[in-house]
Amino acid sequence: HSIESFGTVDGPGIRFVLFLQGCHLKCKYCHNRDTWDINGGEYKSLDDIFEKIMKYKNYIYPNGGITVTGGEPLLQVKFLIELFKKLKQENIHTCIDTSGMVALTDDVKTLLSYTDLVLLDIKHINTNKAKELVGFNNENELNFAKYLSDNNIPVWIRQVLIPGYTDDESDLLKLKDFISTLNTIKKVELLPYHDLGKYKWNKLCLNFDLENIKSFHMPSDILNANFERFIMDPERVEFYEKATLFINEYMSTKKGRGLYLYGPFGTGKTYMLSAIANILSQRGIVCGLVYFPELIAEIKSGFNSETNGAYDKIEQLKEIEVLMLDDIGSESMTSWMRDEVLGRILNYRMHQGLPTFFSSNLDYQQLQHHYSYTQKGEVEEIKGARVLERIKALTVPVKIAGTNYRQKR
Repeated sequence: HSIESFGTVDGPGIRFVLFLQGCHLKCKYCHNRDTWDINGGEYKSLDDIFEKIMKYKNYIYPNGGITVTGGEPLLQVKFLIELFKKLKQENIHTCIDTSGMVALTDDVKTLLSYTDLVLLDIKHINTNKAKELVGFNNENELNFAKYLSDNNIPVWIRQVLIPGYTDDESDLLKLKDFISTLNTIKKVELLPYHDLGKYKWNKLCLNFDLENIKSFHMPSDILNANFERFIMDPERVEFYEKATLFINEYMSTKKGRGLYLYGPFGTGKTYMLSAIANILSQRGIVCGLVYFPELIAEIKSGFNSETNGAYDKIEQLKEIEVLMLDDIGSESMTSWMRDEVLGRILNYRMHQGLPTFFSSNLDYQQLQHHYSYTQKGEVEEIKGARVLERIKALTVPVKIAGTNYRQKR
């Protein structure tokens, strides 16, 4: 399906992440719906993949390694056996990201003998609820977990918290009890649900069953924002006019520059972005509203945000129809975050002409300064200027001043 050469959340260290095509599950929340068809990807030989990995050996060895995910990677178990054999000869750490919902065949057991770590995505501890959510009961994945424990194979347990599906307290306590019976658990990750992958369902002309479930990224009052409840202060007239102009232009031409909303705390910038997003969504436009500091924190910690990796989320943000990055400039700045996360998103969207909105407490000049100085005190003014030029190309600046509505609550 695809390759990510600099993964940071799917296992320890820097990872070469290989996404394989094909999955037999029918997860209602799947954010990689395009991976289900096992014949839908590109055919690559063992040597092709191995040689590609070797080009990155200096980056992933000795503290990182390779992670194979999908789809469901264990559907291509024979290929993985041969690949992992070659990788072990190079002393490269091997990791599989799997649901474990497969039979424990001799081939699977052989592959696990060459595997240093398993990221086990337990779909649901309740077998009936698991079947409703992904199309299969959980017998195989629980047996898979027990096999890993019995054979001393290190495991990271993952479960996505989906409102109304996997967030029941009694089920989570049962999951805790089950995990406590296993001997090789190194980490447990409860990952917040997000719906950024639903645009892939739309592209395939498929219904996304969890359409009405909101992401955890923004509070409910913001997610329900609209212009009917919009307070029309004099300082907000320019925003309202330019937002309305964008909506009308985009609905007729599918083109238009986003807005860069900047100004003091509490003046409603986030609410304004959400109001635009809700109007567009009601008209069938796929929008993503992301609290940018949280996105960066998730990637840094190597923890939550994605079911199969933060870099997958970045790919989705790059391609989503209309993107809104809230509170940009308030995150701790590192050159890696600026260049590998934000830079990749901005560069793609600028060249594809995809509408992108921002909110910030910083004006353009202040934002450029922010991206020119790293936490380590490094000065990289050219790179800071490059980021700002992309943001300028994508947006029209609108200053939001006036009342601090947070203090009036």
